[in-house]
Amino acid sequence: MDIESSYGSYTVVDCMVTQDKVSKVQEWVKKYRAMFNSDPEFHATAAYNAVFMYKIAVGKAGSTDSEAVKKAMMTIKDYKGITNEYTFNDGNRAHQASIIQLNNNDALEVKQIITIE
Repeated sequence: MDIESSYGSYTVVDCMVTQDKVSKVQEWVKKYRAMFNSDPEFHATAAYNAVFMYKIAVGKAGSTDSEAVKKAMMTIKDYKGITNEYTFNDGNRAHQASIIQLNNNDALEVKQIITIE
């Protein structure tokens, strides 16, 4: 399949961190590039967010006991990560996602940000 046949197509991704215009995101991207000499992708933001949510849960639990941390994790509400906001409820994680479109110069353009619950 040639790339031209995909022009105009849409997909859903967690984030487009390098295209986000929010200053805190761009500062994070700048630090990431300096440290790793490459652009971050959504796996990098997901891992970063996961580590910090774990840190919050351990702090709330007052220990690293897995059951205590799990219980504390379920109380996290509106955690503002690098590009997404996370809330845990009933064992599920609600967050945002971006609907993107591939345009004819091979660039991905964010069309809409939605909340997934």
